[in-house]
Amino acid sequence: MAHSTIIHSQKPDMNNDSQLQQAITKMLNGYPRIDASHIRINAAKTGYVTLGGYVRSFSEKVDATRIAKSVKGVKMVVDDIEVIPPGQEIPAWKESTFDLADGSDGGASEAGD
Repeated sequence: MAHSTIIHSQKPDMNNDSQLQQAITKMLNGYPRIDASHIRINAAKTGYVTLGGYVRSFSEKVDATRIAKSVKGVKMVVDDIEVIPPGQEIPAWKESTFDLADGSDGGASEAGD
């Protein structure tokens, strides 16, 4: 069962959620200890960020959350990243539901997004 971790931050807002999402994406892609290719980023309500998708280790999950929290403008991070250990099969739907590069989630957003 996946557990969500909520982390609060008191930093000033960026101009919009798109800029915030791009900044987090850039930081995650630039961090060598994280394979961010399967992490989904959703920024909403100027500063509220949800990380989803999966990584292969708990340390990647922790680092991704820490990095997102460090981006100027982030007020809160909800960590919905799932850890799927190496060797464990990845469900096909997880492979195709989102693309970090363009920030889309392939239509996998929750209702009301």
